[in-house]
Amino acid sequence: MTFEIFILVLVSAAIHPFWNLIIKKDKSPERTYFLLGLGTVGLAFIHIWVTGLSFNLPSSVWGFIAISVLGQIIYGIALVSTYEKGDISIYYPIIRASPLFVIAVSFLFFGQTYEWYVLLGVLIVLVAGATLVIQPRQLVKFQPNILMLAVLAMCGTGIYSMSDAAASQLIPVPVLYFYVQIIFAFCYGLIMSLAGKLHFSSIFLPVEFPSVRRALLASVLMYSSYMFILHAYSIGGDVALVTTVRQISIPISVLMGGIWLRESGMLPRFVASGVLSIGIAIALIG
Repeated sequence: MTFEIFILVLVSAAIHPFWNLIIKKDKSPERTYFLLGLGTVGLAFIHIWVTGLSFNLPSSVWGFIAISVLGQIIYGIALVSTYEKGDISIYYPIIRASPLFVIAVSFLFFGQTYEWYVLLGVLIVLVAGATLVIQPRQLVKFQPNILMLAVLAMCGTGIYSMSDAAASQLIPVPVLYFYVQIIFAFCYGLIMSLAGKLHFSSIFLPVEFPSVRRALLASVLMYSSYMFILHAYSIGGDVALVTTVRQISIPISVLMGGIWLRESGMLPRFVASGVLSIGIAIALIG
């Protein structure tokens, strides 16, 4: 990994937890996430228009876009459901453990084998993840439904990360982001509306303006974060190593959960999240 790619991923990782915090704090995370998606579509459109890029797509990229949209839908639905019920300091580290998904897919479908230190890293991650879902001051308080949602969000992240890494080699990153997000926003809005969790008639009512402003702020943060990642992919960043460096966002998310959301038991969670990050680094870097 070059120094340029490392800096791009590091900045992206530092930004990423902040828009997750906005989703977590909002009373209607489904609406905010939908508005966030619309906001990033608008930002991508402006980016493409200002830079004079073309909206035309080669037929070879549509398959990657479809896979990315699928991953984004899985991730988006599972993410907001996780944050409705669980602490961000517990479940954000699990959601961000997507390098494990990359390892599993590479092994099962592409025949890639791994050294002993990879297995050691995976074991460390599993132990740290188990520690994170143990609530403070209790021996065991396991919430399997929330954990399943967090793992599902993690898989969604792995799906769109691998697909985006391939697609970014074929088309400019703002164009890729625009098409993925506009299709995702439509699909996500439709699914949430059918589920009764999103009512389009009330999205832009005056009483909801604070939520709209928060969604716009989250859009800027999300778009900036992912532009850095897509650019890192486009200049040759390896998806496994990129997702590994992004794990620096995990300890940041735990600190944010304690400082801004007043979540309890921060010290053991911070230690566990740090161990989880180390485990992923061992698994992928060695």
